[in-house]
Amino acid sequence: MNRIDKREIDADVARRSARVVADDVRQAGIECGDLAFAAREGAFDWDDLGELAEVVAGRLPGRTAHEEITLFESQGISLEDIVAAKLVYDAAEKEIGSS
Repeated sequence: MNRIDKREIDADVARRSARVVADDVRQAGIECGDLAFAAREGAFDWDDLGELAEVVAGRLPGRTAHEEITLFESQGISLEDIVAAKLVYDAAEKEIGSS
């Protein structure tokens, strides 16, 4: 269960991330303790939070280099988790098939 007053990662993770996305930006603002703590510590700005659907649709860039870190904050919107998992699976399958 997500809680605004609990976190699983420290603020440095958000600080080091080139892109921070959530499955639902509004919901993250209500219940994402990881980002709330990072914002209070000056390591994250809520205005920089992107939505996963925007990245998947190509309207918001994902990472642009292998060394970049992308932080995905799942708020439990399961349909989007399934779509993301399918995209990762297809990419991995393509990578394995081409080697």
